Amino acid sequence: MKLIHQKAEEQWANASVSAPLSNNIKQLSDLVDLSTVDCRILEFSILLHNESLLENVGNFLGSLSSTRMFHALSVILNLPEQEIWKSLSSQNTLARSGLLSIDRNNSHCLRNKLGLLSYGFADQITSAETDPINLLRGTVVTAAPRQLDLSDYNHINSSLEILLPYLRHVTATQQHGANILLYGAPGTGKSQLTCVLADELGYELFEVASEDDGGDPIDGEQRLRVFRATQSFFAHRQVLIAFDEAEDVFDDGKSYFGHKSTAQLRKAWINRVLEGKPVPTLWLSNSVHGIDPAFIHADADLIYISAGLIRVRTGRLCLYGPPGTGKTAYGRWLAEQLAIPLLVKRASDLMSMWVGESEKNIAQAFQQAEQEGALLLIDEIDSFLQDRQNAHQGWEISLVNEMLTQMESFSGVFIASTNLMGNLDQSTLRRFDLKVKFDFLRSEQAWELLCRHCKQLDLSVPQPDLRSQIKRLHHLTPGDFAAVIRQHRFRPIESPAALISALEAECAVKEGKSTSAGFT
Repeated sequence: MKLIHQKAEEQWANASVSAPLSNNIKQLSDLVDLSTVDCRILEFSILLHNESLLENVGNFLGSLSSTRMFHALSVILNLPEQEIWKSLSSQNTLARSGLLSIDRNNSHCLRNKLGLLSYGFADQITSAETDPINLLRGTVVTAAPRQLDLSDYNHINSSLEILLPYLRHVTATQQHGANILLYGAPGTGKSQLTCVLADELGYELFEVASEDDGGDPIDGEQRLRVFRATQSFFAHRQVLIAFDEAEDVFDDGKSYFGHKSTAQLRKAWINRVLEGKPVPTLWLSNSVHGIDPAFIHADADLIYISAGLIRVRTGRLCLYGPPGTGKTAYGRWLAEQLAIPLLVKRASDLMSMWVGESEKNIAQAFQQAEQEGALLLIDEIDSFLQDRQNAHQGWEISLVNEMLTQMESFSGVFIASTNLMGNLDQSTLRRFDLKVKFDFLRSEQAWELLCRHCKQLDLSVPQPDLRSQIKRLHHLTPGDFAAVIRQHRFRPIESPAALISALEAECAVKEGKSTSAGFT
């Protein structure tokens, strides 16, 4: 037996995969920048899924944890185990491209631990040499020719006059992270609109399939992996991606049973994918009800949104996010760009203890803005637009109805801001042309703002070693900087480090950490 095994080992050393598989792997490597180790692992995984004898031999290894699987691959492929770990990390190319995934949470046989892009992927890549794009066959399809024109969507013209310039800017500058949610009842023309938008841009349109070649549904997790692959495969082509039935991913958790959706279970991963992807994507859904509000936001370039509003001078925006992130400040800036007055109303200005008086105040606010030609900004809009399904009093419903009536008839620019997006009446979301999330500062934004304020305060230039300190402040907002600058008037800040310490104190208060008070 030892001699037979030794002879087999010697023969294996000179073995090679089939020409179609070898050539297709080479094309994939060039397309998504796979390393040599990546290619070896991918080849083996494909053969494991395609060769029953190899699968049976792999089953003799028993049920494998991820650690044991990494060791097994190291021995089988004669590669350093550290290289296997690196290649199969969630941040490496194989995972980011969607070509190969690892079930890290459960023990399985070797074949089931290594998941390929799709069920038919192994057959397609080994059968004949082909364009890498064809390897997505059955999971990504070319959109059908359009049957409608832009003129057929005059009823949403105000939204399109913002959306089209934004898409043109995104495609011209190759900006990453462009996601547009189109939602409405079935048959209202969402799919046709994606075709129209692609034609207007001169781009190809591909759809992430919801069914396989046999007509069986593809689950949300599998569709997400295919979507991720499209971002690698089409990164250098003029392409739009349409993801129909987005509720497969964002609303498949049966929330009434307390189950989270596929997207909610992978929220951090989803956000990274959405924000970093190079190919603009149009997400289509029949409803936004049940979708986590954290995903319903427009991380759009506000300057280009503003350019659209300046041109059409009408629009309805919902700005939401934590306090201090700049929602009201953006309203002021936009009013300046439009060269019109800003009318700001808060809940305390409009709410009344008398029945019918609040509705009257809301109507008067819109009338005043109309007469003055002002941009109307209503802060704490959640006070007026709470979900009517949870209403206990008749006036709560009439308050929502009055606000919606006034919004529909207002011809100017209206901005609603809230810290509590999840409390809004679901039907009101359809009334807003854009929902824009104002979030905490990213580390690079916080650093840029720190450098700017140090210059304004005549402080020294922040040293690079301070970056790690600012990076730890996850809940930092422009409002925190503003508060610290006001403190500077009576408690001078003398260095960049002192400015960061003051910002840390502001964040600590928000995060509920106790701070000492007294004299030192």
